[in-house]
Amino acid sequence: MAPSVIEAVSETTQNIREKIASQSSDKTDSNAAKFQESSNIEKPAPSLVAPTVAPQGPHREPLNLSGVLDQFESFEVTPIIGREYVGVNLAEWIHAPNSDDLLRDLAITSNLQFHTSISKGRSAKEGWHSDITFEPIPSDYALLRLTELPKTGGDTLWASGYEVYDRISKPVQKFLETLTATYAQPEFNKAADKNGFKLYSAERGAPENVGEKLEAVHPVVRTNPVTGWKSIFALGHHVSHINDLTTIESDALLAWFLRLVVDNHDLQVRHRWENVNDVAIWDNRSNYHVATSDYISLGLGERAGQRAVSLGERPYLDPESTGRREGLEKLQKPELLE
Repeated sequence: MAPSVIEAVSETTQNIREKIASQSSDKTDSNAAKFQESSNIEKPAPSLVAPTVAPQGPHREPLNLSGVLDQFESFEVTPIIGREYVGVNLAEWIHAPNSDDLLRDLAITSNLQFHTSISKGRSAKEGWHSDITFEPIPSDYALLRLTELPKTGGDTLWASGYEVYDRISKPVQKFLETLTATYAQPEFNKAADKNGFKLYSAERGAPENVGEKLEAVHPVVRTNPVTGWKSIFALGHHVSHINDLTTIESDALLAWFLRLVVDNHDLQVRHRWENVNDVAIWDNRSNYHVATSDYISLGLGERAGQRAVSLGERPYLDPESTGRREGLEKLQKPELLE
């Protein structure tokens, strides 16, 4: 039997990671090692913790396109986020002789984590989130394939965390970069108690991800280690509160972040699931997503599928990183890099 898409992706990820790593300088490798070592240090209590910072962390310039994908028909879904390839078989990409080049931006590590989630009875805007941010080591990449589709509806939306950060004024950006937040999901515990089962408390893809208390402290602003760009990370229903602020202040900021997404459709992309061969892949470190529940209770059919997430690094803020717009401007004006 041919391997599934998820199995095939898992088999190739280690080679892809090694290829990307081989392109890094010795200095970057050294700094990344220092950051990994420091990231294993136990964090203090939320009231005392400072944003996780990598002074010489794995900051990289944006990856340059090789042009290998130009042969495939595609279109930009929006100018801000989303490219769709038409008539592509992902399995053929995975097994192609140049699969490393084809998939270099879709790299997924081999530490996979699965869980089923059901979201009903909530306001549509409250569904926005990034996957498992309540874990000490949350997800980097996610892959979703729906195997059962309603007749219509059930679309998935994504929004750019890069763009949310860039739409905030410089003084407020600097303030937000001093903050951390507590990310938690007690609703999973309540659901387990209500239905008479126990949450999986052993290692969930990483040694740090253990226990039944789903809670972690991460920066409000996070650096994506692949692009070196900053993103607002504390957004969505996995965020409990911003540390060291009053409840009113924390609630106001979290509501504002969400309004930046909801009120600005031009930083969103929407995917209509057309067949069971569609596969969506995204980076949880700098994107948020939400499923559209417009089909529920209308007799349009069920929406079901499989999602796999890989685990990345402990979230950190690199003070040398930039916003996406600033980073792209520097690439267009090389003198700004001097």
